[in-house]
Amino acid sequence: MTDFQRARRPEQIAARRAQILAAARSTLGVHPLGQASLREIAERAGVAKSAVLRYFPTREMVFLELLFAEWSDWLDELEGRMPGPGLSGDSGFAGLLAASLDRRPLLCELLAHLDAVLRRNVPAGLEPEVDARVAERGARLAALVRRSFPAMHGTPASGFATMTVVLLAGLWPAMRAADAPASALQDGLFLEGLTGQLRGALSPAVAPLVQPWTPPPLQFPRG
Repeated sequence: MTDFQRARRPEQIAARRAQILAAARSTLGVHPLGQASLREIAERAGVAKSAVLRYFPTREMVFLELLFAEWSDWLDELEGRMPGPGLSGDSGFAGLLAASLDRRPLLCELLAHLDAVLRRNVPAGLEPEVDARVAERGARLAALVRRSFPAMHGTPASGFATMTVVLLAGLWPAMRAADAPASALQDGLFLEGLTGQLRGALSPAVAPLVQPWTPPPLQFPRG
């Protein structure tokens, strides 16, 4: 194991951080978040644990940085896939959203532990920055919801964006639990479950915005 030569220039610091994040990504490919230690991240990066802590003050900050990168990539993908106004009902929209998450197990693993684990060990001075970055990504998802359902502005869109993370956080660990079927993810149970829950969360918000069509009264000619 070799230690980093201390980075001084911005591009050197960025390269060091990228190396550590790549090691963290690799670690989560083998272990769930709860078993991914800072020591193993350091070993995969080929450095001492103290070197990792020069660039990230805690283990949780390593994974938060990885989460923010994955979260942004997902939102970028959604921007190119989201249907325009009136082109998708709540079922189609929920299915598209769930399928995009199903393809990103790393994002699911990190989002599922955002509040219960990752935000629990953020240095006090960094809490406002972390909160702002979480809020920014929630606002981006809410904006994408409004793209498909323009009348769903303000609180309903923001609430659904928040609920997406809440539902994922409840469902993902259940599919990864020790007593869950080994093939639960491969068999599409996560996708099916998340689609149904997202549809259930979206339908009540969308239904009041859809005005039922009422046929005009029949006009009979006067004889």
